[in-house]
Amino acid sequence: MQGRTVPADLFSRLEIDNNRYGINREGWGNMRDRVEEMSECPVALQQVTYLYMDVYVDGYGSMDAGEENMELLAGVLSAMPNLESLHWGVPAEANEFFECVLARRELQLPSVAHLVVGAFAQHMVSVCPRLRSLEGGSYFNHWSWGDGGLEPDEEPLDSSSAGSIARAHHYQPVVHG
Repeated sequence: MQGRTVPADLFSRLEIDNNRYGINREGWGNMRDRVEEMSECPVALQQVTYLYMDVYVDGYGSMDAGEENMELLAGVLSAMPNLESLHWGVPAEANEFFECVLARRELQLPSVAHLVVGAFAQHMVSVCPRLRSLEGGSYFNHWSWGDGGLEPDEEPLDSSSAGSIARAHHYQPVVHG
């Protein structure tokens, strides 16, 4: 790479995304591969300010990402000291598993100021103690909000609960829908 310089913002935005047109990758397998790549690049972990996660698991896949994959992701997240914005998009049903792992690890992401969440991801608010803005509540934020698989008694994080959480944590919610 003689004579060339690496852009200073090369690692500022990282993504884990298997939910784009033309991409056909297993949800959790793709997540694991991307997280392993990130874990092997200390410069990326140090420089990332925005992490976009959109993991899609079709109806035939397990909503359980696997303990090892969740631990790996938690470890990588905790190694991102400059992460300012997190787009947390995992299937609604998978959030229960992530919530347990993140709570057990007592994971905190103190540099995250902006959080975009999919359905049933309200546990991510406590993981990000210095939030200034929260987005959620519509298919625009993450496809899980439009998931027809919700049980009649289940309520994803909606406009009123986002507002309640925001008032308790002193930041402004941005709710679409």
